[in-house]
Amino acid sequence: MPISRDASIEKVQRLLTAYRKTKETLESEAVTWELHPGTDIARNWTVVTAAYSGLEQTLKYLIAEEKGLTIPELIDIAVPGDVDANQDDHRAYPYRTHNSGRLFSKLAKPTQDIVRDFYRRYRSLHSYVAIGSAGDFLNRVSGSQGTGYERWRYTLIEDKPLPKNSPEALVAIWGVCVRIAEERLWKNRRVRMPDKELTQTLCRCLEALLANVSVSRQNAGEPFQDISGETRDWLWRRGHPLNAFAEVLWHFARYGSHGEEDVSEWLSEGLTRWVNEVVAIPSASARTSLRAFLTRAQGHTPDGQSIRWNPSRDRFEAVRWSLEQRFSDTLPAQATVIGDPAGHQTPLATLWVAARDSGYRVLENRAFKGPAGQDIWFRTLEVRAEGAGTARPILSIWQQRNIDDDLFCMVSARALEEVNQPLRNWMDLAQELGEMKSE
Repeated sequence: MPISRDASIEKVQRLLTAYRKTKETLESEAVTWELHPGTDIARNWTVVTAAYSGLEQTLKYLIAEEKGLTIPELIDIAVPGDVDANQDDHRAYPYRTHNSGRLFSKLAKPTQDIVRDFYRRYRSLHSYVAIGSAGDFLNRVSGSQGTGYERWRYTLIEDKPLPKNSPEALVAIWGVCVRIAEERLWKNRRVRMPDKELTQTLCRCLEALLANVSVSRQNAGEPFQDISGETRDWLWRRGHPLNAFAEVLWHFARYGSHGEEDVSEWLSEGLTRWVNEVVAIPSASARTSLRAFLTRAQGHTPDGQSIRWNPSRDRFEAVRWSLEQRFSDTLPAQATVIGDPAGHQTPLATLWVAARDSGYRVLENRAFKGPAGQDIWFRTLEVRAEGAGTARPILSIWQQRNIDDDLFCMVSARALEEVNQPLRNWMDLAQELGEMKSE
């Protein structure tokens, strides 16, 4: 017999509350990388064990709901099989398991398809999750013979091998399964994909700040301006609001401004407030999809210089590095150690402005791809003068992988007197600070 509506409401509310509390715990932890593996395991233990159990129970609820059974009836389903370790007869009980991968395979195909689509979108944003599909991920984290949950549950005192896992991805899959349960129960609630949630979050933030701009400017005596149409056109100028936001974030990370031209003063002020606020909110530095988007949009990962949403594929895609890859066992000739002229937390931020003011173009490649485990030097930035069909190098910046983040070496390709004044000033000061740093 099917689960009664009152029982379904109670169960879904419990699952939803448990999911939200677990997600809050996940996102309250600072993003750190522990050198001691045991400490890293212990830090993730609370979230991983809760998500394992919560996902398992949510999957069982969804399966029972699809089959028109109560939870006890589902658990008691028996099929002919090998002798179960806990049974005296020759029957197997497929739903008496902690194996989330196996339970996922028992869902109806339309339900699986929703989870698969969610995971593909999620993984295209969270590129560090290496497992390609939702089913493969759940099979991997469930471990050999479905013992992944038990291994994690007792890992604080037992030293058995753990299956690979991602707390963020595990909680995300649990979340979409809970939302599917909500949708079935309430009908008017839809499963929201990662791109939809991000778009809504960022648009709401911009909308609120534009309202503040309107109030402050009217209080200062300016007449009211309706920029809703302009804002809507701006959001879709690059094919999707996420792409508009990514462009602003990329420009802000390099030049300290939003970089949008041909916009009204009201929208310009709103974008300035937006980019400064969104990078500073707590969730921007927590284990969230917002953090993943902001980090990749600003080019702070090896994936590419920014990120774009492709509506035709429903995937996030990396914007390729503008500079071709080049690395060397040794530094190029005439390389000099430099310091950051303005002492910015983002190294070399002032180089972008000096190059722009000199009429030059900056290209970058921070992928650090090359032989692992070697002290290879990588060309990460290059300033070029472009014109008359040629691109002439002015200078390049070289760094090493996983070495001091403040160690930069500059290789000049042009005599200093041939360089336009803003960049020449930057080079002079950078070399002077580099000499001070080396003392």
